[in-house]
Amino acid sequence: MKLQNLAIIFIIIILIILMIAISYLKLKNSLIIVDIIDKVVPNKDVNLLIIIIIKMISISLSLLLLDIFKTFLSTKLGNYITSSLRRTAFECVLNAKYLKINKYSDSQVMSRITRETGKIGEVYFVNDIVGFFSESIFLLIVVITMIKIDKKFAIIIFALFPLFYFLAKFISKISKKNDKEYIEILESGQELILTSCKRIKKIKITNGHQKENEKFNLWLDSLYKHKKKTSITHSLNRFIMGDLIINIMYIVIIFIGIWYIIKDFSTITTGILISFLTIIPKIYSSFRVLLNVNISSKIIKNSMEKLDEIYSIEPETNIYDGINIDDIYSIEFIDVSFKYGDGLFEVKKLNFKVEKGEKLGIVGMSGGGKTTLFDLITRIIIPNEGQILINNIDKISLFSLRNNIAYVQQDLKLFNVSIRDNIIYPLEFDEKNYQKSIEEAKLNNLIESLPEKDKTKISNYEDNLSGGEIQRINIANAIYKNAKLFLLDEITSALDVTNEKDILSKLYKMNDKIMLITSHRIYNILNCDKVIVMNDGKIIEYGTIKQLRERKNSTFNNMLKKISDKI
Repeated sequence: MKLQNLAIIFIIIILIILMIAISYLKLKNSLIIVDIIDKVVPNKDVNLLIIIIIKMISISLSLLLLDIFKTFLSTKLGNYITSSLRRTAFECVLNAKYLKINKYSDSQVMSRITRETGKIGEVYFVNDIVGFFSESIFLLIVVITMIKIDKKFAIIIFALFPLFYFLAKFISKISKKNDKEYIEILESGQELILTSCKRIKKIKITNGHQKENEKFNLWLDSLYKHKKKTSITHSLNRFIMGDLIINIMYIVIIFIGIWYIIKDFSTITTGILISFLTIIPKIYSSFRVLLNVNISSKIIKNSMEKLDEIYSIEPETNIYDGINIDDIYSIEFIDVSFKYGDGLFEVKKLNFKVEKGEKLGIVGMSGGGKTTLFDLITRIIIPNEGQILINNIDKISLFSLRNNIAYVQQDLKLFNVSIRDNIIYPLEFDEKNYQKSIEEAKLNNLIESLPEKDKTKISNYEDNLSGGEIQRINIANAIYKNAKLFLLDEITSALDVTNEKDILSKLYKMNDKIMLITSHRIYNILNCDKVIVMNDGKIIEYGTIKQLRERKNSTFNNMLKKISDKI
């Protein structure tokens, strides 16, 4: 990091030197016209003309090379800044508390890490800030040079700029408001498109095409109306800051300059006047850049505020703080309660204990709190009350805890990498462990059927994978990890009966692990040592299969009766 900071300082110093050199050569090229008009033409000096032409060509080539080098360094500086912003934002997302980051949609997070950081580093700093300093240096050199030639003439010319500034500021205020509204509408459309794409199956099944088209057309109409407004203000801005201003400056300079020459009021010559006229577009261009930085600084503030939302998300506690563990031999919940928020779902007073070698089945109605229980164990969420003891210890480092857990979720998405990389994630490849994982997850036939076997990229093939195949890949990942604690959340919900039976049979034979299994199919947990029945965030029954079956009117027995034909 220190080396990168030194590199940035070095780049900035070289950029400043380049800006000074480029500004001097730009002005020098324009002032050469003085010699052509005042010396070459009156004296018909061909030799001097040739020398001047050679000078002009040399200066032009030098400007080209210096500008290329400046662009290269500016881009490098922008990349440093953008990469640093993106790296920090991505780290904030990874380290954020799950419920805090979950308030943002995928597209919002993606836009802030990629688009907003790009605006700040690659656009604002490279184009605007570097441009601001370049043009400021150029204007300073021009002012000094013009004052040396004729102070009064220079003061008259530059007195016009405050007028142009306030006029441009007024137009830019309107333009800024319209641009902000347009960007907000554009982002709402991106969210609409992303939402529709994610729910395309439901839209088809429910015949929601017309509804989606109506929403999309309303968005297009709104976008078109705001685009017209922004186009008009931009056109007005271009006219006022373009033709109008530059023509006024030409008129003033020509009138005053010729008046000075006729009346012989100063040292201004025809050559100097024409030279000044050639400099006017450059002065105007520099002035526009300075104004645009002022405008874009306010626009970029919006990007910075959005990025700051990510930076300010409350992080998890340091994942390395606490006691490190190599094994998990017991989990105990003591009066654990958690609430997602006022008026939202909560789990209340959870009490149970499971030890190494035991399988705990968790059943209940959908939304009863089964998944929340797993999130509490992994510390994705933290209890509002009570204690969760791992190995009779409360303060365990998150890293070592999660390192010993394999958590297979019902709707867990795969990464856009190969089948093999999904199975071994995030560990290094081990052939023996890998073969065992694909065999126990019943993946051999699937892998053999793929075009590039286990090197097939998920991003190119995910649409062709069934829910059951995706679940088996996730199960293989859990087996490969060889964790001490398995959290299996509806892992067989998309599997056929044969694969379900075979995979569960292999998992149940892992007697050296703690295993917690949730399932809507109650027959899947009949081989568990203990069972928890949850409803409305509470444990309503807890005990061994035998104990629960002995209670004739228990919820567990009632659930068994409903599926008695399957047992």
